[in-house]
This record gives sequence, structure tokens and C-alpha cells, in this order.
Amino acid sequence: MPSPRPPALTALLTVLVLPWAGTGCRDHQEKARGQLQSAAFSFTVGDFLKAAGEGRTELVAQFLDAGMNADVARADGSTALLSAAAQGRGETVMLLLIRGAAHTTAGPEGVTPLMAAVRSGDERSVSALLQAGADPAQRNAAGETPLLLASSLGHAVLVGILAPLSKEPLDEALRLACTKGHTAVMDVLLNAGAQLDLPGGEKRRTPLMLAAMAGQLPAVKLLCHRQALLAAHDADQLTAADLARKAGHQATANFLQEWTVRHPDGMGGGTSDEMLAAAGLPVLNSPFSPGFPTVAAGPDTAVDAPTAGDAGNPSAARAAAGSGSAATTSPQALPQGVTVAASFSPVNTAPTPPQEAEPEPEQMRSLGTARFPRLRCDSMDDVPGLMRMTAYQLRPWPFVLWDVNTDHESADVELTLEGNRKVNVRKGSTIPGTDCVVEKMRRRRVFDGTKAKKLANVSELTFRSNRTGEVFTAGAGRRVLSSDSSALIRITGSGIVWTAGAGDGFRLGTLLLQLTTIDAGGLTVENRLTRETVRVPLTP
Repeated sequence: MPSPRPPALTALLTVLVLPWAGTGCRDHQEKARGQLQSAAFSFTVGDFLKAAGEGRTELVAQFLDAGMNADVARADGSTALLSAAAQGRGETVMLLLIRGAAHTTAGPEGVTPLMAAVRSGDERSVSALLQAGADPAQRNAAGETPLLLASSLGHAVLVGILAPLSKEPLDEALRLACTKGHTAVMDVLLNAGAQLDLPGGEKRRTPLMLAAMAGQLPAVKLLCHRQALLAAHDADQLTAADLARKAGHQATANFLQEWTVRHPDGMGGGTSDEMLAAAGLPVLNSPFSPGFPTVAAGPDTAVDAPTAGDAGNPSAARAAAGSGSAATTSPQALPQGVTVAASFSPVNTAPTPPQEAEPEPEQMRSLGTARFPRLRCDSMDDVPGLMRMTAYQLRPWPFVLWDVNTDHESADVELTLEGNRKVNVRKGSTIPGTDCVVEKMRRRRVFDGTKAKKLANVSELTFRSNRTGEVFTAGAGRRVLSSDSSALIRITGSGIVWTAGAGDGFRLGTLLLQLTTIDAGGLTVENRLTRETVRVPLTP
């Protein structure tokens, strides 16, 4: 028995399938105009565009039935399709396209319907326009493409759709996202092939420099963990830390300076997998991993997996540098136009002594709500001697997308801090253990690009942090880094490595304590009763 037709599709077909022809056409037009008058709409261009902008799909269909040209425009060039796309009215956009509206007509300032849809952030409108043949490479009067607009506005899902369709390099879009601090967009672009350290502009500045100049600390942290070159300098011989300090962003400058001290090889921290392993979290197939196949987020087409080589693999480059084959970084391994400052420190190339068998991995737990009542800790002066911060990192979200269900309305996720327990989430629901609300999801399969042509799960789930307002996109089987800082902590007398984040409360001796801030230099502990604070420095 065939499945029942969805109500939304039935409604759309109702306004589309109107059998009029010959002499009956005039009667249908008169009837449609009468229905418009009943709805307090007159048969004018202004009211037609108003109905489209409000998403009144049935009224738009009645305007067309009454004889209105789908491409009629106001004096400024605005059309019904532009109005609907600008407000993110996906169903109305689809109706207008079906009824013959031109997707190529540009309105004020050279804005096309696709650009208007991108500005609205509506995925349905963007997808419908692309399927109708809208040009993703067309630029407006300001020289912006739909991809550049999406990157600038922070629409990560739309960037994931548009990036694989781009005929130009993704580096301009990455630089925009870095300047704006859109970490989710940066993540998508880097996974799609944007170059991490490519300089641009008259001053030859890298994405890290641009993020530092703008004081976008979360973006700077993401780039550092992606192993951006810390010691690169621009045409004025300034590093990212110099530029942040010059722009008055002292917190960003301090972070970069401390990060550089911790990574004297001139590169950022380890890959996401390395950070997860250091935190005792499961390591899954990650887009940060060398050689991970880049899969198109647009049409379902086969994509070849990139080959992992030293030139595009920071981890391999670092391993080669430490192998004794070279004492300094080879200029050929750097992107064209990037140079390394004179303060660049070569790595130690001394022979490595024989290693003993590796010990068993240490047990790790969350510091939140932990209790250490037997320790002698009666004043805040005792705290730095009893606890030690050994590592600083960006905290991954505590869940992994397993798959989006066939209804595209629900998805299964694994909670990594609860033994990988699988739960089902729906649009609008909160992901357990987080403050994140599910906004969108998309079930997709593409060929993996190998000769075997196996189908790969490239489903996506978009979620928003209620606390920060940031939007992130999780791919199937991939961990997603948040912009929150976390730390690894040692407590005297405990053989456990404790993971901690800002806001975690715990008891040390007789004191009730809370971590208030975590940065690259250390953490701040507050007495929850007296509000006294003490600083615990990072001591790896």
C-alpha cells in the first residue's frame, strides 16, 4: 500500500495543480482576483511582493493564477522571488521557481535570489535555487559571492553546501570567517580544503594573523590547535601575537605568546585526535586527521580522498623535523609567501634514548563534584600546593553524531561521557548533558571515492549553544571542538588525571571551591563561601 502523501506536499500541489485552459482561463483569473480581494490583497505589484515576503504561498499562487507575471519587479528591481528568498520563505521560493520565476535576475546592489537566500540563512531556499541552476559564483556589486556572504554571516550549514561548488579557492572565505570569529564556518572550510597558512592581501597576512588582529580568541585557539604557523610574519615583520597586541587585544596576545612558549617548533598544538587522546576521550575518524577524505556537502557525487603528504600534513612535518633529518623547517614545506621569523627555534635533534615499555594509560575523570575531604586544605594558600594544572586545550562537545534518521527530523547521537550511550534527539530538543539545541539535520550518503565505491555516511547535524549563541555542525562519527577551554589537573595523593572546565565545583579538604577561569597560562580557583581567589599556573 503506498505511503500517504505528506500534508505539506499536498498543500503545495493544491495551489500548483489548477487545470485551466482555453476560454476557462479568464474565469480562473477572475476567481483568483476575487479570492485576493477577500484576503484584503489588491492585484498590484506591491501586494504581490508583500505576499511573497510574508511566505503566503497560497496567495502568491492566486496572484499568478490571476495573471501576475512571476518576474514583475518594482522600480528598484525587487521581484517576488527576491522578496521570498530574502525572508527565507522556502516553500514560496519553490513555488515561484516551479511557476517560472527567473533565478538569474539581480535586484538592488546586484543581489541575486541565491544571495538573498544565503543572507536569510534558509537552507531550503538555497537548495531549491541551486537545484534550479542558480550560479554560486556570481558576485554582487560589492564583489561578494554567495559563499563569501555565508562565511561572513556565520552560516556554517550553507558554507558546507556552497564550498564544494566553488570554482575558486576557499581561502578568501576562510579569511572572512577568521576575522568575524565564526569557528564553525572555519571548521567547515578547513575540512573542505582551505589552506591554513596561506597569506593574503597587501600585507601578506595569514588567517591566524587576521583572527588575532580582530581579537577573535576562540578562532585563534581553533587555528592554533589546527597547527597554524605561530612564527610566520607579515610584510611589516609582525607575528600574529604582535598584531593582536598592536590592536589592543591583550588577552589574545597573551594566549599566543604563552602558546608559542609551549610550542617552540613554531607550530600550533596537536591535532584534534591527539588532544582527545591526551584527554582520555575516544578517537574517531576526524576531519582533523591526516588523509581523512574530504566529502562534498553539496550534490551526491563521488569525491576522491586526498593523499596524505608531508607538505599538507603538519603532524608528519613535525615528526620529520624531530627525526634528525633537518634541524629547521624546510622553506619548501611552507605555503608560498609565508616566511618564518628570526626567533623561530629549531627542535632538538639529539638521538632519542631507548624507551621502556609504555605504562598502562592513566585513569581520567571529571573534576566536577569531586571530593577530597582527607587532604589538609584549610586556606586558599594551601590550594596551589595541592593541585597542579598540567595541560590546556579546547573542550570537545561530549557527543558524537551517529546518524540522521530517514525522516530527517530525528538523529541518534552517542554521549561520550556516559559510556557512549546512544540517545535520540529531534529538531528543537536539547542534547543531553549540554546546553545545545538541535537546529537542523540532514541525512546523506556519498561514494567514498575509492575503487570499491562504498557509500560513506556524511550526514550532518547543526546545533546552537544557548550560552554563547555559537552554531556548530557535527558530521557523522566526528568530534566537534567547542570554544570552551578545559584543563587536565593533578591532585596530590590521587593517581587520577582530572578533566575540568570553568564552572566546575569540587571540595578540597574543608574548602568548597570552583574553577572560574581557564586560559593558556593557568586557572583561577574561587572559594565559594568567601569569594577569595587563587591562581594555579600551568606546569606541564
